[in-house]
Formats: sequence, C-alpha cells, structure tokens
Amino acid sequence: MRAMLVAVAFAAAVRPPMPTAGPVAPPAPTLSGRVTGPGDTPLADVRITVGEGRRSATTGPDGRYTIANLPTGTYSIAFALVGYAPEVRRVTLGAADVELNVELRPSAVELPEVQITATPLATTPLTSPQPTAVLGDAALRVAQAPSLGETLSGVAGVHSLSTGVGIGKPVIRGLTANRVLVLDNGVRVEDQQWGDEHSPNVETAGADRIEVIRGPASVLYGSDALGGVINVVPRELPDAQGRAPFVTGKVSAAYTSNNREPDATLLAEAASGGVGGRVTLTGRASSDVRTPDYILWNSGNRAAGGSGAVGYHGTWGSLSGAYTQRNERISLTG
Repeated sequence: MRAMLVAVAFAAAVRPPMPTAGPVAPPAPTLSGRVTGPGDTPLADVRITVGEGRRSATTGPDGRYTIANLPTGTYSIAFALVGYAPEVRRVTLGAADVELNVELRPSAVELPEVQITATPLATTPLTSPQPTAVLGDAALRVAQAPSLGETLSGVAGVHSLSTGVGIGKPVIRGLTANRVLVLDNGVRVEDQQWGDEHSPNVETAGADRIEVIRGPASVLYGSDALGGVINVVPRELPDAQGRAPFVTGKVSAAYTSNNREPDATLLAEAASGGVGGRVTLTGRASSDVRTPDYILWNSGNRAAGGSGAVGYHGTWGSLSGAYTQRNERISLTG
C-alpha cells in the first residue's frame, strides 16, 4: 500500500505544467452577396464557384448566396446561369467579411448537338462504333444534285453509282443496292434495289438534312442495312402557337451549263394556332450532256415532284400527315 502511494505522488510531481493561453486566431472571413438580372430581378440557382478555393454555392430564391470559412487571400469568383452571360470577379479577402453583388446580362446559349448512339454510355461521333455524318443547312444546298447518290458523293466514305443524269445510287464502303437502306423521313424506299438504272426515288431539294450511317446497322434496321443507312429528313412542320398566323415561302434555283439544266424548288409554309402546313414543288429538265468533242445522245432527264403536309401541335402531342409524288423520265444511253 505504501509503494502504491509513493508511485502516485511521483506521477503527480512529474506531470507537465498546463500550457498558458496564447493569442486567439481571428475567424475566417465570409463572402456573401446578391445576384440579380435586368431590373434588379433576383436570380435563383446561379452557381458561384471559387476557382482557387475549390468551393461553390448556389443562390436562393432571393438571389443571395453565402460562402463561409474562406482563408484570407485573392480569389477568382465565377457566376454562371443558363441563359445569362457568365461573370468572373476578382476579390481579396482579409479579416473582414466581403459582400459581392453581381448583375448578369441575358445571353443566347448555343447548346451542342445531341448525338444518339447505340451504346450503354454517351459518346461522340469520333468515338462512336458507327461512324455518322449529317449533311444539312448550307452544305446541303451546295451539294444539291438531281440524284441522291450525287448529292452525297462529297460525304466521306460515300460514292455515287451513276448510269445517267438522274440516276445516282449511293455506295457506302463498296456496298450499294439492297445492302444500303434508304429512308424518306423514316419510311423505307426500296426501288433502288433492282438494277443499275433504278435509283432511290427520293427528292432532296426540300429536305432539312440527310443523315448517313456508314457501316453495318442491321441490328437496328434489318439485314438490308449491312452497308449503312441514309435517312432524308424533311423540315419540321410550323405552328403559330403564341404568335399571329403567318404565311411564308422560299424559292431556290440553279442552272447547270453542261447539260443546260434549270433546277428550281418552291417551298411555302403557313400556320394558325396549332395547325401548320407545307407545300413543296420541285422541277428540273436537262438536255443531252455536251463536251467539247461530242454530244452524249439520249442522256437527258425530266423530273417534277411535289409534297404536301399538314399537322397539328397540341398539349397532348402532335399529329401530321404527308403526301409525296415524284414523276421522272430518264434517258439512258445505249
């Protein structure tokens, strides 16, 4: 018992002294403020990012935000919201709190195009197992030709098998005819499968874009898509929801001097409320192909066609119908 008491007393004697109170560190500063739009309108869900501090926050319904416990220093503060131009401000934090108010300006945002691929994860055209291409807008107008094959001849991996001015069968990686599936707005067109003089009976002058899948696509489209798929997509039907009824039109014309071929397309659209319609007329006429040495007899072409579509857009969805007719007289050299 006596030995135990001695050990306890010795331990108490050698206990280190309590540390003396030192200076107290000042509290970390807080960055706060308010984000508004034109007319001092508060903006909610604005993302505020502290670049150097790897901290972020979002504004509330009143447009206010708070980022606490930031070390003293100089930071780049970024403000971003879809539909508004981003803002970046430099701010220095010291011992005191800082209030930073920002006004964002509305700005149009161009979102990247959506690429749909048959893979479990999202990918891009560069990494897609099915190489795809889209010909549209000004590029389609420049490439416009009497036949589908010639129109697509400038697309990588696509060539035209032609036996006349109006005949051009698309060839994808060496495959054509019933090994390349042609769709007119998703509807199969199969008249190009029978012989060299049978080309796809599809008019591309009034199309919005042409989508091309290069390579096997039979799993999604059937055995006749072994070489690839070509889909001619028309323009979306107009509607006048939220605006006054309207009627609009567009005319495009071209002339080819080699075979003296005028080519014209007329497009007219109208809409009132949720009802919209479109009428497209296309015509071309070419004489025999001429060269400096001779005339290639019996190589002319005559083509005329048109389409009409009407549809309705409502809160429950949309409904549309279309009718297309194309008449063509092709002269073949013997």
